Amino acid sequence: MTSPIRPRDRFDIFQRDGFMCRYCGKVPGETELQIDHMVPLSKGGTNSLLNLITSCRLCNAGKGGRSVERVPAAAEVVIRAFAWSESEDHLRKQTEQVIEVRKQRYQQAINMVCHALNIRSCKKITGIHVMNLITQHGPDLVDEWVYAAASKVYDQIDDQSQLIRYVYGCARKHRDTEGDR
Repeated sequence: MTSPIRPRDRFDIFQRDGFMCRYCGKVPGETELQIDHMVPLSKGGTNSLLNLITSCRLCNAGKGGRSVERVPAAAEVVIRAFAWSESEDHLRKQTEQVIEVRKQRYQQAINMVCHALNIRSCKKITGIHVMNLITQHGPDLVDEWVYAAASKVYDQIDDQSQLIRYVYGCARKHRDTEGDR
């Protein structure tokens, strides 16, 4: 029977491995760290410091009772974790940019409808429809359609859906005309 891993040895292993999972690079706060046997006790492994590595709970559970022939060096894990972090940061910035563009388009749509109808605010769904059309056809064309719709359906404008139906009709007519070319 193998003796349990001493708390001091456990700490030394965590310290040696930079307090991060040697498989995926996760650190405390992201996961629970554990000690893993590269060669499991069931396959003849020991509690030697050379056979023990830091692992997160998920990696350790995923590995199960299999032996590991090669564990990434701590430096490899740091490099991979840093690259992953940079990639995630880049995606976050791109997402923020997309959100900002959508906010600007939505505000542009709201302003367009309010100005055309000479009103102070419009329904959120009206803004969303006009924003989507701006994305598809550009602001100049949609602005033209909104003003045309406002002049045609002004007496029925209590229901902004009339305006949207008219504008979608303009978009459909435009698509059909473009398809003939």
